Amino acid sequence: RIELNTDTKLVVRFSDKERRIELVHGEALFDVAHDEARPFVVEADGRTVRAVGTKFSVRADAGALTVLVVEGVVAVSPPASASGQKSDPLPHLKAGQRLDLAGETPALAALPAAEVERNLSWRKGWLEFNGQALSLAAGEVTRYTGVRFAIDDPSLGAMPVWAYFRAEDVDGFLASLEQNGPNLVVQREDGLVRLERRSPSPN
Repeated sequence: RIELNTDTKLVVRFSDKERRIELVHGEALFDVAHDEARPFVVEADGRTVRAVGTKFSVRADAGALTVLVVEGVVAVSPPASASGQKSDPLPHLKAGQRLDLAGETPALAALPAAEVERNLSWRKGWLEFNGQALSLAAGEVTRYTGVRFAIDDPSLGAMPVWAYFRAEDVDGFLASLEQNGPNLVVQREDGLVRLERRSPSPN
């Protein structure tokens, strides 16, 4: 069983010996039946994620790969170097672990059950941000709604965001932003939201 997040494309290639999925972009949750004779493999961002029987999500976005294990164990292959040599092997992931791969430095985290559920809140049409950068959060909202954001100030784009709202609720997202940063100015135009810092009041 595969559940697709918004703006996700994958290619299914099943054979008698293997169940292979190419995740072109986006995010998907895989619930895999146990079958030793036909391992389940997900290709994404030059890596493979292999499982025999488990439940896990994979996200591939702009050169970054995230693997989250809900049940069972999965193995993530290291990418091949420019010379064709393999990098150091990555640890097998167990239930409750998330591996973030951006650049050459993997980041492994053990998540409590509630955090795992929050990471999968998109399945129920919700988005949650827990300190992620504003630019990243705005990009996620664009994926779901098509509304574009303009953030000219890099330091503003790096501002951490805490919010929980329906994926299609742009007004709810903007209300959360105003609570996060009282010095934030929101200007809405046709299909575009411009985010700026409020100018300091003159003395």
